[in-house]
Amino acid sequence: MAPTFFTTSTSTATTTIAPDRSKREKCWLARDNFFSCLDKHDIIDSIREKSKVDKVCRNENTSFEADCISSWVTYFKQRRVAEWKKSQAIEKLEAEGAVRLEGQLPPPPVKR
Repeated sequence: MAPTFFTTSTSTATTTIAPDRSKREKCWLARDNFFSCLDKHDIIDSIREKSKVDKVCRNENTSFEADCISSWVTYFKQRRVAEWKKSQAIEKLEAEGAVRLEGQLPPPPVKR
């Protein structure tokens, strides 16, 4: 049997090209518009509160998902929740009398 050089297979290797500056700026603008809508409607977690998001921020979410690659959309939505949790934890600690220490931690020890 002769080797086949041309096939009709539809599977192709996909390479992801990083968005250029203008695409990143467009994504960030769409993200900021979406997050402003979420803030206006007191929604922190747009993943868990999808039905509410679909009611009040559908257009902004659609633009956000269209203007950003899907991995960025997921990242930004998850990061929003993580940042909110972080700020809540800091507020709680400060209310309990904790004091923020300035400076940096020493580097981790080198394993030998």
